[in-house]
Amino acid sequence: MTGRLIFRRYEEFAVRAASDLGMPLVDSIDEAKSGWGLRRLSRSAFEKLEERARTDHDFGQRWLNRLQIGYDREKSQMAIKIEDIFADVPCRTDVNCDGHEDAA
Repeated sequence: MTGRLIFRRYEEFAVRAASDLGMPLVDSIDEAKSGWGLRRLSRSAFEKLEERARTDHDFGQRWLNRLQIGYDREKSQMAIKIEDIFADVPCRTDVNCDGHEDAA
């Protein structure tokens, strides 16, 4: 698999993730303007990661899994993390308003 093919797959992954999450795809943290944004890697940054993947086998496996088959798993893990963040936030779910509270 060539570097160009891998970079194209990464770009497709980033575009799909941004679309599904409803977040803008930005080239730098500054572009997010204190809001949410999914940072896109430049080709040179991507090539640095590719080089690291060649020298660090564990990192390389995790990275390839994420690019090849991990999108749905990644999305579900993000959903779990978001649920964990809001798990302690009480919300009222009873329409009779009897004071019963459940997690968000």
